[in-house]
Amino acid sequence: MNQTISRRRRKQENRIKLIAVGIVLAILITYIFNIVLANSSIQGGIDISDKGYITVTVEANDTLWTLAQKYMNDDYYDIETYVNEVVLMNHIQQDQIFAGEQLLIPIIK
Repeated sequence: MNQTISRRRRKQENRIKLIAVGIVLAILITYIFNIVLANSSIQGGIDISDKGYITVTVEANDTLWTLAQKYMNDDYYDIETYVNEVVLMNHIQQDQIFAGEQLLIPIIK
């Protein structure tokens, strides 16, 4: 009788371990997948070797959107992708920029 209980307990423990390993693998795969997607969206889907960067000084009345219209080209998916990349690269909070501030701006070579 004790052997039967021991076998059941071991089977139950093995199932729990298998489920735990499955959960950890699912989390790891999701994390890696998100990293890959984040990198491609930050790069705007452009091969990084085709990109260059310039520094611009924000002038009065400049916005992230007007800078994007000025510096992005058709190689980017859309203006929102470009603005998001500028925000991430420059650690901009609340999409606010100020006159005199210098920003790193991506350009396609």
